[in-house]
Amino acid sequence: MRCKCIFLLSVIFLITSCQPHLLQTKLSNTSHDLVIENVQIFDSISKQIIKNRSVVIDGDTITKISSFKDKHNALKTIDGKGNLLTPGFIDTHNHFMLQLVESEEEPLPELNDESRDQISEQFLPWGTTTLVDMGQPDQWLDISSRWQSENSFTHSDFIIAGSSLISNNDRRNPPHHQMIGSQEDLEKRLDRYKQLGIKHLKLYRKLNKDDMSTVVKAAQSRNIHVYAHTDNSVVTIFEALALGVRDFEHFFTVIPSVLPFRDEIPNAWKILNIDDIRNDDEFAATMVAFFEYVRVTPEYDTKLKELFEEMAANNATISTTINILGSAAGKARSYSSFEPSDRDKANLPYNQKQQQTLADAFDTMMNYLKQAHDVGVKIRIGTDTKNGGEALLSEMLLLSQAGFTMPDVLQIATLNGAEALNIDDNYGSIEVGKKADLILFTQNPVVNSDNIFTKKIIIKNGVEFGKQ
Repeated sequence: MRCKCIFLLSVIFLITSCQPHLLQTKLSNTSHDLVIENVQIFDSISKQIIKNRSVVIDGDTITKISSFKDKHNALKTIDGKGNLLTPGFIDTHNHFMLQLVESEEEPLPELNDESRDQISEQFLPWGTTTLVDMGQPDQWLDISSRWQSENSFTHSDFIIAGSSLISNNDRRNPPHHQMIGSQEDLEKRLDRYKQLGIKHLKLYRKLNKDDMSTVVKAAQSRNIHVYAHTDNSVVTIFEALALGVRDFEHFFTVIPSVLPFRDEIPNAWKILNIDDIRNDDEFAATMVAFFEYVRVTPEYDTKLKELFEEMAANNATISTTINILGSAAGKARSYSSFEPSDRDKANLPYNQKQQQTLADAFDTMMNYLKQAHDVGVKIRIGTDTKNGGEALLSEMLLLSQAGFTMPDVLQIATLNGAEALNIDDNYGSIEVGKKADLILFTQNPVVNSDNIFTKKIIIKNGVEFGKQ
């Protein structure tokens, strides 16, 4: 009996003493899908850069962040060479229509899976891994909402915001604008959105105050998040905030909230010495000129600063859409327009003096944007233009040139958008458990903002884009 006990104890000792070795062997043989080693990680929450790290990815998810000295077995390893790794960029305001048609006169195309390829080609190679269609035709929603639920390593992730809702009218409206109809019609529309998995909703400038209140309440009761484009002095941002709206589209729309927009257009034109608007580029130029008019008009300057304070107090966000205005002003790295045009420069009949006035007014606008940021208004990227991936990089460069620090710019292009879209549980920062949508820069944009446009390695859903 005593011999049996000794034998059993010996066996237990051998098993126990071997277990650490066996466990270590098992761990060292664990193979991950992808390791990006030796990188500097941009922490979009703290805006700090964490050096000497490796990021471990399994499937489409970040599973570990460790010292670059730690060794990991992986099916694929990317040597980061000490370069900067950031989250993928998020465009919070665009339209599939802009990407799919060459002019507004073209008939509306049918949406199909080739359309998904065509849209992504204009975003993903530039680092935009997520984008929002902020208003599309009703007939596209069945297909586009399916794309929304089918994340892919070959496409940007799409977020759908239904159609742009407007008040009932007798005008001819574009196909992505939908009148709300009766209360019953509105309820049915939002129920359909809910069934399609649509969690976001665009409120357009043609929505009057009473209708906006009705839509906001109906959307909130269904946990559908609303985003408002308010201008033309129909509903001001002040009024929309009081109705419960917290997310707004296009920085230039702050202007109609502080002055009677239509009445004051001639005064904005005087800044540029013009007397009419004939195309979208001239409209963009007029919106830029308004900021200079506000600057030299004390009552409007004061009210605009009060608006920024009110927005900050209500934790409001606003999308940028500055590359279009910068293009008109001759300030943008790449040209873009409100219309789906293939032009490469603005169509403005301005002389040298007018163009310089416009460029100076653009600097004034960007100074106001910086003021909004400094008091706590959360800025997020929203390009609203064709070839939005390139335009997003150009917007980041414009922000940097206006005095935003590059850590601020990177946060604006990543985490701020994710938080406004309520997707920051999966996107917007590099953390364990989040989606592996990443950008590895070969030259650091924090050192030189021009490096925003240099070569990048895009990781989408844990796969190196273009090398799957």
